[in-house]
Amino acid sequence: MKIYIVYSSLRGNTEAAAFILASFLEDLGLSAQLVGADAYDYEALLDADGLAIGSYTYGNHAEIPEELLDLYEDLPDLIQANPKLKQALAVFGSGDRDYPIYAKAVDDFVEIIEKSGGHLLAPGVKIDGYPDYDEEIAGLAAIAQAFLQLAKENN
Repeated sequence: MKIYIVYSSLRGNTEAAAFILASFLEDLGLSAQLVGADAYDYEALLDADGLAIGSYTYGNHAEIPEELLDLYEDLPDLIQANPKLKQALAVFGSGDRDYPIYAKAVDDFVEIIEKSGGHLLAPGVKIDGYPDYDEEIAGLAAIAQAFLQLAKENN
């Protein structure tokens, strides 16, 4: 099972979470392909077995970062074009609890996935700054375990 992890990171927090998730996936025997948002490729995702999206939340208005807007806008089409992705999606991202709206990009990606008929393997994981709290690490591990469970069901 080849899982793409497409992420964007402003201060390195979401990138660290992406690397942690990739490590968990590889420890479970799954293939993880880390892709920075600047290298996002619609065509490559048409053949993906799974997709995890990592996004920080930008600014006072809690926006999806510009570098992930193409993926955000493409998700409905991707979900319909690749039946494997439809059942194998996950979202994680960093935010700052000091802002009035915390890690809203995670919520926005979850919403577009659900509206497009996609299935999240695990709840979206919100990370306060750097991913070092047990619950945040456990959330990333739960995503990896969910991908493993799906791989077992499909074999």
